[in-house]
Amino acid sequence: MRKLVALPIMVFFVLIGLAAYAADPLDLKMAGFLVTTAVDQDGNKMEKLEALPEKVQPGDIIEYVLSSLNKEDASLHHVTLSAKMPEGTVYTGSQKCPEGTSVVYSIDKGKTFSAGPIKYVVIEDGKEIEKTATPDMYTNMQWLIKEIKSKDVAKCHYRVTVK
Repeated sequence: MRKLVALPIMVFFVLIGLAAYAADPLDLKMAGFLVTTAVDQDGNKMEKLEALPEKVQPGDIIEYVLSSLNKEDASLHHVTLSAKMPEGTVYTGSQKCPEGTSVVYSIDKGKTFSAGPIKYVVIEDGKEIEKTATPDMYTNMQWLIKEIKSKDVAKCHYRVTVK
């Protein structure tokens, strides 16, 4: 029998680089969906996004969608959005965002960010060895969006697997 795991829907996200605005120029919304697969009558597998249940099971895949509505009458440039991988999950390596968006990752809980693959150093038998972090080691991610036009919505998606 599979154990049910409680997973908080709340994911932390932060706006950086918009301090010059007196009021928040973006309306941010985060939604989580359970990714399921179904087989159609022709035998083809299809993914479906369903409402996130209150409890999820180990192995479940969750897709988070961060929607950012530009409330301003002008375009916003160089917008940075951040997300933390929810506790009890690991990043799958799957994300998508508007064209021209750069993505950087952190393996140290958001202290530093780098484009993947991330290199790190460990000491084994007294020697420094460089290793490459795998996506399941990522703790945070940031999207660097070049532009969100006036009244447009930019959506960034990413997936995690429940431990």
